[in-house]
Amino acid sequence: MKLKSLFTFSIILISTILSFSQPTALESILSQSYDEDTDTYVPDGRERFVVDINKIYMAVYYENLVNEEWVPFVRTEYTYNSQGLLESEIFSIMDPMTGNYSEATKGEHMYDSNGNIVKRSWSFYDPVNEIWDLYNTLDYTYDSNGNQIEKQLTAFDALSGTYLIEYKEVQTYYPNGRLKDNIYFDYDNGVWDPVSKYENTFNSSNYLTSTVQYGSYDGSSDFYLSYKEDYQYDANGYRILKIGSGWDDVEMDWSPPTSKEESENTNAYTIIHTYNWYDEAWLPEDRSTFTYEPGFNGEAVWPYFDLTEFENLELEYFDNLLRSKLLTVTTEEWDSNTSSYLKEYKTVYNWDSETSSIEEENSIDISIRPNPASDFIIVDMKDLPKGRWNLTISNEMGQKVQSISLLSKEELNIDVSNLPIGIYQLSMFNGVHYKTKSIVIH
Repeated sequence: MKLKSLFTFSIILISTILSFSQPTALESILSQSYDEDTDTYVPDGRERFVVDINKIYMAVYYENLVNEEWVPFVRTEYTYNSQGLLESEIFSIMDPMTGNYSEATKGEHMYDSNGNIVKRSWSFYDPVNEIWDLYNTLDYTYDSNGNQIEKQLTAFDALSGTYLIEYKEVQTYYPNGRLKDNIYFDYDNGVWDPVSKYENTFNSSNYLTSTVQYGSYDGSSDFYLSYKEDYQYDANGYRILKIGSGWDDVEMDWSPPTSKEESENTNAYTIIHTYNWYDEAWLPEDRSTFTYEPGFNGEAVWPYFDLTEFENLELEYFDNLLRSKLLTVTTEEWDSNTSSYLKEYKTVYNWDSETSSIEEENSIDISIRPNPASDFIIVDMKDLPKGRWNLTISNEMGQKVQSISLLSKEELNIDVSNLPIGIYQLSMFNGVHYKTKSIVIH
């Protein structure tokens, strides 16, 4: 699992956390590569999050360590609608020369009255004209049971200067609501050409037991068998085996398995061994170890990155991930010369531990009045660097009771009339600078 993969995995994780209303306190993710010379893991990437009670409002990715300090690289900011659903996400890139972020892309999300997402759109920022240029949209359709039955992509075509339909996915379901199959189509000259199909089978306990992949002959509706994965579980519902096989057109049957994953699961860790079939034997490829917070007693967490539609079955994996409090992921690669596993990468997930350790910025200041207060406070922000800031108010237990994402301004009026009497910490963070002040509510 390369650094890019770890970063991608983290971004997926962030987006999924936003999809659930359960509280989360993920504060940071640290990725490390193993250094054989020093026999240690060397940090090479870090993400830090601004969270409130159950939402992430900002994620900052740091790429390099310079003079033992992390250098911000990219930032993603999130906003929500009145129902608490993700409304927008803005991705910005740090300019190392100026130390400022420049907006790059934006995702916007629309929902129906049932909270189902019906449209996702992505735009590039045009700094010359200072506008957002739409470049593609995804439209979703649902049946009466709330199951997604179609997803269609429309993208901007630079040659014609128009938006063109590119592809769609069509889903069908079993009576119990489990995803039966997912069919992919390309749009060509006004005709939908089938490209591939994935078909799922479940056992009586609703565990996924197989996924079969089909191809299509030049857009024909006649699908041919291509590849499949079979899954096995233990008595506790943990997946312990995944086997991959290809279709043999000559024998008209499934060929012997070509890939295999074996999993060992407990309530504190999961170990996954992957193998490839070579020269009539299973040869180890790599090993991944996942550790969880002690006392985890949920379903098996990892891995459910199968051939199926991500937005259906895959979200179940992320739901389990949040409930499990994943702590570390360690990846090792098999070395055939030594017949042993060699360390490669390690990712550390920090929960409830990072905010208090962020070094405070002394070169900037904010003032709060009145303090003590009972009804409202005014935060003087005129000395802060321009740009977007996240403001949070935490109680004496460290629990966040208010969180606001805003552009810097002269002053900000905050209603605190609903806060119980006590001492609170007001914190401001923009991905680079961090400042706190104590306030007293009486």
